[in-house]
Amino acid sequence: MNRFQKPSSAKPAAYNLIVGARFRELRQLVPALRFKMSVMIVMGILTGLSEMVGITLLVSLVFLLGQQGPVSGSAIAWLPAFFGGVDLSLSKPVLIGILIGSILFRIFLGCANSLIASTVNHRISDRIRDRLYAKVLTIPFQRFQDYERSDLINVIATESYAVSSAHASLVRLGVNLGTIVIFGIGMLVMAWPIALLGLAFGFIHNFALGFFAGAYRRLGVSALAAVEALTQLSWTTLQTLKAVKSFGLETRHQQLFETLSRDVGQTWRRSDRMGAATSLLSETLTFAVILTIILSSEFLPVDFKAALSATILLYRLQPHIKEFDSQILRLYEMEASLQNVLALLSEKDDIKQASRGEPISRLAEAIVFHNVSFAYERT
Repeated sequence: MNRFQKPSSAKPAAYNLIVGARFRELRQLVPALRFKMSVMIVMGILTGLSEMVGITLLVSLVFLLGQQGPVSGSAIAWLPAFFGGVDLSLSKPVLIGILIGSILFRIFLGCANSLIASTVNHRISDRIRDRLYAKVLTIPFQRFQDYERSDLINVIATESYAVSSAHASLVRLGVNLGTIVIFGIGMLVMAWPIALLGLAFGFIHNFALGFFAGAYRRLGVSALAAVEALTQLSWTTLQTLKAVKSFGLETRHQQLFETLSRDVGQTWRRSDRMGAATSLLSETLTFAVILTIILSSEFLPVDFKAALSATILLYRLQPHIKEFDSQILRLYEMEASLQNVLALLSEKDDIKQASRGEPISRLAEAIVFHNVSFAYERT
């Protein structure tokens, strides 16, 4: 075979099933995946929680500073209801202190999460590259002959990064989902009609972007094929450069390279266009739901302050909903590369490599061959 086994073109049964499929594949490739993902997801969710608290208290502070005369009791009227009916009496300095603390806590968690994610992703890439190179050295030579050399180079040097990228996407999915749940609970407590509108927006957003899943999947396969073709031509040219120059094929190879290079560029441009289309769709849906809230504000049984805070939370929630579906589409796009990595790592080891005999501790005498001959078989 000239290329690795590609995934079938059949459409998955459900849009979000791709998450479970990628998680099962990553568990085969990355040891202790569940623990690493759990730690990073918890840190990301705590970041979202601190952001929600900061937004809520910021709105409270704005209304507090806008009041005339002395302020007694809670900062604003609906704050005790938000905290489950507990009678809280927050002075202005305490409110400002909690607000600053939540903001600093969010900044610290965000920085720590970025550093941990970078370290984990680079470590995953390093280990996958090592495993792929070791597999090339241990598979039977007959099977090695079935692979294109350029394809092996491409999967080791380039497609191995798809494993860490898929891991990062799954972590972000968990963070986004946790943040969506936390923000949703806060909106539900503050203004349940707005929370219901946000829930409807989330379902519509997920359903609409689901139509792009097949296109992203096909784009990932075509982009991979284009890169492999370009790598194969480059490898062939470097291996046979003397022959290319001897027969005056420089112009021919240059034209082939430019054609394949344009194909690669075209696939990335298509990816950028689809990304712009999905982003436009997400922004349009966000504007539509916020416009709906504004137009129906007179009819909603919600206090203005609570409605304002819930609307701000909904606006801040939109990037998490957008990223949630975008990461799923990225998993579709990376499917072909992950299948290539799995295909190579699933090759059986050479029997000679797998069977390990007794190591020779020392050699007392020389090794001598008697009556050994060699001849080519007559055909």
